[in-house]
Amino acid sequence: MMNKLEIDSIFLSYRDNHILSDCYLECLTGDIIGILGRNGTGKSSLFEVIFGTLKPQNKFIRVDDKLYKKPFLKQLVGYLPQKGMFPEHQSVNRLLRLMLKKQTVELAFLNDQRIQKLWNQNIGTLSGGERKYFEVYIMLHMEHPFILLDEPFAGIEPIYAYEIENLIKLNTKSKGILISDHYYQHVIRVSSKLFLLREGALKAISDPRQLEALGYVPYGTF
Repeated sequence: MMNKLEIDSIFLSYRDNHILSDCYLECLTGDIIGILGRNGTGKSSLFEVIFGTLKPQNKFIRVDDKLYKKPFLKQLVGYLPQKGMFPEHQSVNRLLRLMLKKQTVELAFLNDQRIQKLWNQNIGTLSGGERKYFEVYIMLHMEHPFILLDEPFAGIEPIYAYEIENLIKLNTKSKGILISDHYYQHVIRVSSKLFLLREGALKAISDPRQLEALGYVPYGTF
């Protein structure tokens, strides 16, 4: 089934500091949209607005042409924040059973060697890469048609960063995915569409060399 998420006319400010202004974005099932931007440009705020936990001065969030104030309440948008979301005392297999359908959990154990390895461990005992892989795995296998991943590559071992890239690519047939991360190489490789959040607005990037011209990366990077 093809779904469409539209973000339009978002305006977010704190006193005289305009964070987001008139952002527009369209995400379809199968899209992997990368959103780059310097610290403080509002990437996490944008995700929280889309998810529905941050209230801006103005926004229009539509899923399949219907307006929603808090899309997460209808299980339309899932969100993995930077700091993670699972309690450290819970085991991997228990969280899988709590959050995913039985058949999905069984397939996870049968088909994913990394999940098999972590099966009986508690979240608090996992390495940074193991934990992030597990979190991304759960998010991508939930029933939400759209998923927001905030810094899924940050602070983890390179092998897990590449594993997460592959995990994202393998799970786009039934979802639209938005990713934000400072590890821009991973974001560029995995994304089908790319944007730079700059001065409150989203600018479409068709060639990575535009990131040099816009001052996001040094000249000569690409």
